[in-house]
Amino acid sequence: MLMSITAAVVQAGTRAPKARAATLGPLVTIDPRGAQVIQGFGASGAWWPHDVAHFAPAAREQIGDLLFTGAGLDLSMFRYELGSGGEGVTNPARAPQSFAVRPGVYDWSRGTDDLLFLRQANQRGVPVLVGFVLSPPRFWTTNGRTCGGSLKAGSESAFADYITDVVTHLHDDEGITLSYVSPMNEPDNAFAVCWQEGAAVPTAQRARVVAALAGRLAVRAPYTSVIADESSLVKSQLIPHLGTWLTTANAQQVGAIATHLYDYPTDGTLAQAATIAGRLNRPLWTSEICCYDGSGFGAGYDPTMTNGLWLADTMWRALVPGRQSAFTWWTALSRSIGCNVVAFPSCAAAPNTDGWNDGLLYYDPNFRADGNQAVSFTKRFWVFANFSRFVRPGAVRHDVTGVPRGVRALAFSSPHGWTVVAINDRTITTSFGVRIPSSSRFSLQTYRTSALEDIAQVHSARWDRAHHVIVATLPPRSVTTFELVSR
Repeated sequence: MLMSITAAVVQAGTRAPKARAATLGPLVTIDPRGAQVIQGFGASGAWWPHDVAHFAPAAREQIGDLLFTGAGLDLSMFRYELGSGGEGVTNPARAPQSFAVRPGVYDWSRGTDDLLFLRQANQRGVPVLVGFVLSPPRFWTTNGRTCGGSLKAGSESAFADYITDVVTHLHDDEGITLSYVSPMNEPDNAFAVCWQEGAAVPTAQRARVVAALAGRLAVRAPYTSVIADESSLVKSQLIPHLGTWLTTANAQQVGAIATHLYDYPTDGTLAQAATIAGRLNRPLWTSEICCYDGSGFGAGYDPTMTNGLWLADTMWRALVPGRQSAFTWWTALSRSIGCNVVAFPSCAAAPNTDGWNDGLLYYDPNFRADGNQAVSFTKRFWVFANFSRFVRPGAVRHDVTGVPRGVRALAFSSPHGWTVVAINDRTITTSFGVRIPSSSRFSLQTYRTSALEDIAQVHSARWDRAHHVIVATLPPRSVTTFELVSR
């Protein structure tokens, strides 16, 4: 797909240029060569199903529509947690059931809360479903718990059998295909506090885990690929450790290299990781990110455009200097809103220091007592939709130049046309013109998220067909998606 689309736009881009269009400011140009193919945008179903599965059916369906259809995010990826039983975990909401009764024996009636929303995603046609494991079940951990220990040496094959059994059960009995599965999560951390599931996997053991799982899947579930290793930090973990478990000799055992961004890495660090992944000829993903408090990882709830712009800038960093192919937020819903939304309804729209920036949507943690099953929206939700609704799997990102100061821009091509996302971090209106390297006929639609707009369709831009230029202005502190659809 990358080669065919790129060839078409290169051909269009080499034609003799027309006179410069009359724009209101600098003209952004798009490199006709593709940079990377996009595999998707998503979020996880971790922990919140423990609560939300007990909402009324209509409320659950509304949440499914907000996550998995064009009524909301229209996610193209959904991450499903393969629960490990929660032995030793002190927070029941973070102790999902495991299908495994003992090695090789399963109770497939377990885990219904999590499975409910995986089924929703599958029924609504989410194209990429990903399974992930926070800890091996207790049979294969050093302490017999699903937190505070590590994967037992020599148990890699049995653990791989377990994951493959779950993958094939979902495929054969539920009609759900996991395109990818991740066998470890933040493997430098044993999660000794036991507030959630987690287990360490030493770097020397990771290659054996990947090899065992890739081998089982190749035989029994060839429709599923491995992703790894979901390191917490890019600079101090992924970059120095990657070469100890993944080299050119075994790189084909993974479908993608996945990392978390909890060091909130610089452009240079992300570019370095992209170079390493490029040498291995593997796509690089952000598989988890959340909880930025203004300076790093920490508590605090901010549903405003301030944190929305941070997310937009983070997505730009991952996709442009990081050249990543997929970006998934940590958790789709959260109960950590930090205020009583029934007693003080307006508090959902205001920052506080007691909640967490871990969700895109929020629900009332007291819903069992007060009966409130409404969800609260954040600007992160709508900013994410500026990407996820319009940039679909298979789209090709292109580098851009000439972007105005204080603005970030991304351009994507697909067989259906072009999508441009513009992020104006400035507090003033900025002129914005983009030349599209194609002579096709397009119709233009524009969608904006700002302090006062939630991915609202606006009519402030125009398509200069004679010069193949989008002519627009970007309001202060806004994210705008320009969708050019071939006619």
